Amino acid sequence: MIKNKFKKLIVLSITSITFVYLSTLLYSMSKMTTDEMVMCSAGDGGFYISSNICEIYMKRFKSDSTNIEELSYGGIEVILNLSSDKKYELAEFFISKGLNVNAINQYQSQFGYDLPPVQSAILDNDLKKVNFLILHGANIMAKSKSTGNLTSLEFAKSLQEKEKNIDRSLIITALSEHEKHITNH
Repeated sequence: MIKNKFKKLIVLSITSITFVYLSTLLYSMSKMTTDEMVMCSAGDGGFYISSNICEIYMKRFKSDSTNIEELSYGGIEVILNLSSDKKYELAEFFISKGLNVNAINQYQSQFGYDLPPVQSAILDNDLKKVNFLILHGANIMAKSKSTGNLTSLEFAKSLQEKEKNIDRSLIITALSEHEKHITNH
């Protein structure tokens, strides 16, 4: 009899603890900004919630037009600047939901920078990011005041000339090929 009551007490305790944990988890995720939810989904940002749980929650509850608008403030760069390789999967998800690959990162514009995402990727010398953006429709002909109104190819060539110790030849080749492709069509 006592064993039976003890077992019931243990089951009830475990159920209660699980319920409180899950409730707290859901409450915490509901209070996260879209940027924080993206970081959590990628496993970046020091969150104590599994990235898989964050990703499931984000895709179900944090990907409507309001969340896309919130994420648009930092643009695609917020996602592509994450350290996790999951960033490309997350970026594709949000692009499919309407995130603009050409939107200027407003966090940087506060400091006078108006680089399109592809030019930020060029500045970072990140060929994979440049190719990703081109593949997803980045406008390589876009110009910014920060670069002296240079296109992406002109900007890459200018950086190559100024910073001879950083090899941007693969980026220049990729941009050249894409520019030829778009001017011939």
